[in-house]
Amino acid sequence: AYTALGMTHMYAYRWRQADEAFRRAVAADPGSSPSGYIYGLYLLRVGRIDEAEEPIRRARNADPLSGTASQMLAYVLSLQGRYDESLAESRRAYELDSSLAVMHSVLAAIVLADGRPAEARALARTKLGLPFNGIAAYVLGATGDTAGAAGIVRELEARPRGEWHVARSLSYAYLGLGDTARALTALEASARAGESPVIPLMDPMFDRVRGSARVAAAVRLYGLDERILTSPK
Repeated sequence: AYTALGMTHMYAYRWRQADEAFRRAVAADPGSSPSGYIYGLYLLRVGRIDEAEEPIRRARNADPLSGTASQMLAYVLSLQGRYDESLAESRRAYELDSSLAVMHSVLAAIVLADGRPAEARALARTKLGLPFNGIAAYVLGATGDTAGAAGIVRELEARPRGEWHVARSLSYAYLGLGDTARALTALEASARAGESPVIPLMDPMFDRVRGSARVAAAVRLYGLDERILTSPK
């Protein structure tokens, strides 16, 4: 229940209340894998990368067969620059559950950041729903498959205006294609609509636009710390 409450606060951008609820969830049941990795996701979203490893690793150890927990651990290791560990955990996560959409989108982005573009592109070439198709489009565009990325963009642009997560997905896809102006417009639209950031804003995919005043404005809309999330480091 405390995990659910924390998620409710997190998706409403009530970050302090989310932190309190997640801490209570972990204290009430330290062995709960979802409580651990969802709290870790919260910490990543607010930019507390190093703090996120402990609850995510605990979640992975509490449920060794959870592909989600393993994928989350791979992600935090990648963000810390521990690429060899991240790649090993990435492959473990995929072997545990290759059917998860995050394996073909978020995991593909992790593998790309870890310096394996061909492997990332192969992961991303799967038909996915919102918002994971936008992340896959980013990976395809960033690894040279511009036709594949552009095809997903056309599908997204054809969806009803204002549909949940379309703007968020387009922000990822446009970044992969190098269209930073449209990426920023989509990011702003997503923040105004109250869409939750699937990929945390300190992810390397945002590095090319991180110094933009428009990114800073989007960060403020989310109620997050502008100093952290617009810093080059």
